Amino acid sequence: MIKKGTPTLQNPIKLIFTFSLSSWINFVIGVLATVITTRIFEPEVYGLINIFNVTSGTLMSILCLGLDGSYIRFYHEPPQSNDQKQLVFKLLSISLFMVVIVGGLISIFFYPSFSEAVFGRTSWFLSVMVFASAFSTIVLRFLTITYRMRFNARQYTIQNILVQFVTKIFIVCAALINPNVETVVVFNVGGLFILTLVYLFLQRKDILPEQKSISLKGYGEVVKFAIFNSPTLIITNANILVSQLIIARTLNNEAVGIFASANVFVAILNVLKGGLGTYWSPFMYSNYKTEQVKIIKVHNYVMLTLLVVLAGLVIFKDLIYVMIGSNYHGSKEFFALLLVVPILSMAAETTAYGIPISKKNHLTLINNIIGVTVNLGACILLIHLWGLKGAALASCISAIIIFSLNTYFGQKYYISVESIKKTILGVVLIILMALATILISSTQFLIPFVILIVLMGAVLFSREVRIIVNLIKTKVIKSKVITKS
Repeated sequence: MIKKGTPTLQNPIKLIFTFSLSSWINFVIGVLATVITTRIFEPEVYGLINIFNVTSGTLMSILCLGLDGSYIRFYHEPPQSNDQKQLVFKLLSISLFMVVIVGGLISIFFYPSFSEAVFGRTSWFLSVMVFASAFSTIVLRFLTITYRMRFNARQYTIQNILVQFVTKIFIVCAALINPNVETVVVFNVGGLFILTLVYLFLQRKDILPEQKSISLKGYGEVVKFAIFNSPTLIITNANILVSQLIIARTLNNEAVGIFASANVFVAILNVLKGGLGTYWSPFMYSNYKTEQVKIIKVHNYVMLTLLVVLAGLVIFKDLIYVMIGSNYHGSKEFFALLLVVPILSMAAETTAYGIPISKKNHLTLINNIIGVTVNLGACILLIHLWGLKGAALASCISAIIIFSLNTYFGQKYYISVESIKKTILGVVLIILMALATILISSTQFLIPFVILIVLMGAVLFSREVRIIVNLIKTKVIKSKVITKS
């Protein structure tokens, strides 16, 4: 029986855009910020700023200890004698305690080695600020999850927009004042900290239980889930960071900036992923026992959508790159390979949930270790052969391996895909399209090839295409009737 307040599965097409308003607005903010910053910052500075942000995200995943994932997983099933407020209070308290202890030790005793390894320079300031950023990000992560698990779309949207506004617009303000790393960090971290204090006050009733206790009695399953969940998140974030550090050390920080400039395309895909992921995670945990038939229908729509979106980005890449500073146009050659990573990550939202549902997330950990090992090894090898294109190819290969392994085990423990053959063919079409941007340099040949791939995808998912077309026809007819009346 579905719990009161738990939403039912809506039309699959509408589902992708449910809870997506913040993602669309964040995308606009991100694009505007990219247009400005890539014209103000030199690629070397832009690269170092990106390394700072990725390091902060990696530290967040490490110091959360996987407890944010446990909060999502056990929100509807908190330990006996505990409610949701006690759950979030305890998990957040432990995470913040870790930030303070680890951040304090490194900032006092080990900052020269830490900052040199990460930033390529000795800086106590950057070492302290990256932990301060992680502190605020962890708090906001738990607060955002609270809105998300309650399906409070309005507050979730507002909070997400404000976070992006601070992290993007404040960077632009800093760039206009003084385009160096230190100024950007002060604005970015300072803004995040102020926003954190505001939301701690606004959501104090959601996270502060009447009886405050840090006792973990009955939390065995929660901790066990976190133990296996934590390394997966750490490895995923560390994979991005180490890849960029390899690029920085093998090439330079300027190359990191060019590599990271492709994020403007990733942001477009994150709009879709944000809409689906925000809804899908709590929905799956609440309804996987009762809504499996409907859940299975969603996957093909997601695959078709991803295929069409990637095609659009490839066809209009020249137009999009007009918005990016000319110093960063080097990523045009390989951007589609980098897009395979978020595309397959979004596809996995509908194929891999059997792993956490069966509480076997150690399999996700193993799969990610395999994928990351391949990525780092391939990155070191291929970057010497093909430069940044080699690093992008390494990321693509790693994403394919992780998706394949997670999908295999996900379907083993919970069927959410109607046809594995269709999924495999869909992934092949996506990969062919991404590789085409490297192999076909002429736009007049690339566009027809991409259109051909889309037509093949339309044939592959013909049933879903017919349903979408009929849905659009119905909407148009209704609209005309309303207009006439």
